[in-house]
Amino acid sequence: WAWHWGVNAVQSIFQGFRKVTAVDRAVVALQTSAAAVDEAEQQLSLDLETAIANRDDAVKARETARASVAAARENLDMVKARYLEGDASRVDFTDSVSDHATALGRRITAFYAGQIAEARLFAITGRLPEYREEILKEK
Repeated sequence: WAWHWGVNAVQSIFQGFRKVTAVDRAVVALQTSAAAVDEAEQQLSLDLETAIANRDDAVKARETARASVAAARENLDMVKARYLEGDASRVDFTDSVSDHATALGRRITAFYAGQIAEARLFAITGRLPEYREEILKEK
């Protein structure tokens, strides 16, 4: 009987040691998981701030592109009137048309850059961006 009791005591000591080891491993795993969650939250915050800044930059670029198109259109009208009167050369008129076409291209590029920036926000947040249909047309 004494021998059986001694074996049970030794067995319970080793089982207790295994339980303590298992608890220690679980604590380490939880601490590692908590550190990974903190890192993921920081990365998400950085990605979100970057995406918002890109969207805001795209909005400003669109405003600048619109102003550029308006200025190029005004310049084209002025050069066209001067060309029809004979005060401007064909080269001036062609340059003005080229500047206007370049401004239109930049406006389209800015428009799609804004759409891409909003799509990135959608990918990060999982929410649909505000939908604004815009028709780009010229006279």
